Amino acid sequence: MSEYYFGAMESANTVTEAVQNQNIQELCMLIEKGGHDLNKQDKMGRTVLFFAVCRGNSELSRILLENGADATILDRNGNSPLHWSGHCEVIELLVNYGGDVFARNKAGLLPRQMAVRRGASIDAIQYFEQLERLRDKGRKETLSVMVSFFKEIYEELGLRYTLLFILGLLFIVLYITITITGLSRHFQFREPIIVETQNIKF
Repeated sequence: MSEYYFGAMESANTVTEAVQNQNIQELCMLIEKGGHDLNKQDKMGRTVLFFAVCRGNSELSRILLENGADATILDRNGNSPLHWSGHCEVIELLVNYGGDVFARNKAGLLPRQMAVRRGASIDAIQYFEQLERLRDKGRKETLSVMVSFFKEIYEELGLRYTLLFILGLLFIVLYITITITGLSRHFQFREPIIVETQNIKF
């Protein structure tokens, strides 16, 4: 069903055609030649990576990802390539390149839930569940480390200095954010507003 659905994807360029035909050699030649946008989206918001993922072609997916295909791009329904994946090797690739197993589409569905709806293999669904547990465990461990860290500071410095320490951290984060985004340069080099006045006689 999914292959038929994606069979209607537009052949907007030769890279798309190479992926549709699962022609790895042609795809490599075209990428090496250059001048192709691997993240170009069709009318439904899908890129060539969506097609490779839907077909379960891990080699095509790997080549695209290694050459700049974005694993986090969403289609018009809020689906990432992970939402269309039903093969363990492809799922692993997408996660390694930034795919989020907790991302929800516009219908509120996780990639695992989409895999169940599309009738993906039990192995793929269990792999999604495993990744979700690992990610959830990682989040809990990170939170636990942070709580322990601030608890130690509180016991060492007391409430007052702990709050000052937290405020200092927030200030540093804010400063770094402003510096990175270029807002600091905007404020620093902003030209003054000059208002011309005229002598008015009464």
